[in-house]
Formats: sequence, C-alpha cells, structure tokens
Amino acid sequence: QSFSQSIHTQFYTANSGLLSNNVSKVFIDSKGSLWLGSRAGLAKKTVNGFEKVNQALQYKFNNIYDITEDYQQGMWIAGYGHGLLYFDKKQTRLFQEKDGLASNIVRSIKNYGNRIYVGTLSGLSIINLNDFSIINPSFKKHPQYDFTVTSTFQFQNKIFATTLNDGIYEVTDKQLIKLSDIKKVFSTFVYQNQLFAGTEKELLVLDPKTLNTIKTYSIPSVWEYVVVNKQLYFVSSGIFETKGGIFALENDQVFNVSKRFEIP
Repeated sequence: QSFSQSIHTQFYTANSGLLSNNVSKVFIDSKGSLWLGSRAGLAKKTVNGFEKVNQALQYKFNNIYDITEDYQQGMWIAGYGHGLLYFDKKQTRLFQEKDGLASNIVRSIKNYGNRIYVGTLSGLSIINLNDFSIINPSFKKHPQYDFTVTSTFQFQNKIFATTLNDGIYEVTDKQLIKLSDIKKVFSTFVYQNQLFAGTEKELLVLDPKTLNTIKTYSIPSVWEYVVVNKQLYFVSSGIFETKGGIFALENDQVFNVSKRFEIP
C-alpha cells in the first residue's frame, strides 16, 4: 500500500487569535511548544489557539526580536528596546543596561553551553547561566554609527559574531577580534561545514575557517534557516523588494518552494 503526501498550510492572523500580524520570531522549544514573538508581545500556541505569556505581560515586554531556550529549559526573550527577559518554572528576571547589558536594544540571542550570547545595538554581552553574571567584550567602535551585533555562530568550539556595519568577529571574553569586512549580515547558519550568511543583497556561502566566499546566491535578506530530512530550507523577506519566500538548497542549486508550501 502507498499513500500520497500533501502539504497542509494554515494561516493565522490577529482575527484568529494572534497578538499581532507583525510576527518577527517563531521558536519551537525542546518540548515541541511553539512560541511567537511580535510587536505586541509573546504568545504560545495552545490546542485551541494562542495564549499570552504571563512573564512577558508582567514586564510589558513587547517588540520581540528573538527567542531561545537554554540547556536547563529556561526561556530567553529579546526585546528591541526592553532588554532581555528570562524565565523558567521557578523565577523570572529582566536584564537591562543597569544590570550590565551592553544595550536594551537586543537583536539576537544564542545559547552555547552554559552561556547566552546577546547581540545588541551597542556590542555583545555574554551571560553565564551558573550565576547570571555579565561580561561585555571590548571592540573598536566607529565614530559615525553603532556597533550592532546581528548574529552569532559556533564553529570548531569557537564563537563568532556578525555585525551590521563592521564585519565578522571572533568572540573572546576580553575582546571581539575582527576577521572579515563583510557587512550587512542579518543571519548566519553553519551547515555541512559551510557558513551561510544572509546579507542585504545576497546569500553568501563562506568557508568558516577562512571566511572566503565559496558561492553567492542572489537572494536578499535571508533571516531564518532550518534543516528538515537532511534538506536545508531558508526564509527570505526582502525589505524593499518582492523577492522573498521559502527556498530549498538542492545539489548547490536554490529553488523557490513557496508555491509548494502554498505561501502566496
């Protein structure tokens, strides 16, 4: 016997329970729960719809840019202008500039081992999960614009950070060491020993050891990546162009699969 496979796509809007139509981040935790961050705050998918998260309501935490989970199942939420919200079953904490965070404008958060790497408008903060202490590696700031950290990635037990205007850096506890002049990087993802970097105008495939460009795809503003059944997919949403969609990488070729997933 054989059964055909079909893709079922369902759309959710504010009319069907979302806090806001402007959803900037979705995250699936270790238990399979779906979290949604938007300008209106944080929501969690339930059987019957979406529920507001009390910890975010407590701090009026909205304009959410990123969500992640640590190895102890604690949740970390990045607020663009509100700092960093943490909660688990026992406690809720808010980290802001007054607590040592580099900036209250947080763009990205990543968990590696017992640390949370926080990319902000004014540099990178590293939070130790054992005692919640914060360190801020030094960097050389350009006098005309902010040092905006957009993403972090791990390769061969080292941590690296990308920036909007200043290039790519290796992260150490004391300082950020510049390795490349590649700018306008919005996102990064390591896949099959290659580094995928979404920039303003194109998707770059880099050698993670040298950061030399291996291949370039003319797809702007890639924000998210996911591997399903050994297949790499990524999402692009152009800010000024209508070239966005869901893409799949197959044999070094990129295909727009938006229609396959019934995305208009």
